[in-house]
Amino acid sequence: GDAVREVRVLGAIGVCELREPLCRDGMAAVQRRLVEEGVWLRPFGRLVYTMPPFNCDELSEDHIRKIGEAVYKILSDVRCERK
Repeated sequence: GDAVREVRVLGAIGVCELREPLCRDGMAAVQRRLVEEGVWLRPFGRLVYTMPPFNCDELSEDHIRKIGEAVYKILSDVRCERK
């Protein structure tokens, strides 16, 4: 979406950087919506980090896809508003 400035990947870490930082309520709303999608991530200011637990025996491509699709869905709809 227009709110996303850049997407970066380094090793197992993925980062979506927003154009503007989210306010506290915005961070809470994004986190709540991600949890509703079955993904636990904590946005911080203008960053949403993903660090899947690769030491988990149950991790699969489906899990990675689920994280990516949830982040895309939620951040495509986010509006960066500062309070």
